[in-house]
Amino acid sequence: MPPSSPSVTELLQAWGRGDTSARDQLVPAVYQELRLQAHRYLQRVTLEDAVAVAEARGIDLLELDEALIRLAELDAQLAKVVELRYFAGLGIEETARALEISPATVRREWAMARAWLRRDLAHDHQIDPSVP
Repeated sequence: MPPSSPSVTELLQAWGRGDTSARDQLVPAVYQELRLQAHRYLQRVTLEDAVAVAEARGIDLLELDEALIRLAELDAQLAKVVELRYFAGLGIEETARALEISPATVRREWAMARAWLRRDLAHDHQIDPSVP
């Protein structure tokens, strides 16, 4: 919100008094704040977190990184879905909000990315297809 705009608290109070235009101003303001919080959350995912997740699933991190680079060259959004779902641990809905795409698109791209990575990594590792 620009500095001259009413605060979220003021908008909530106005909406509570029945001002429907306050609601129309409130939704974009709150949505933007949620996007900023999600972005800050995603920045906190550390290399140690990524290593722990990969090792827990029995995957060589270097091989996975190389596979993700190859995937990103083919489709950057598929690689981003993997990063958010696998490394950041986001759910379908959270990933959809972070990427500003529909949950159905996330499900479809998550399935495609997993299949592509399974095939790409299959020559060196056996990946359990039941791992979400």
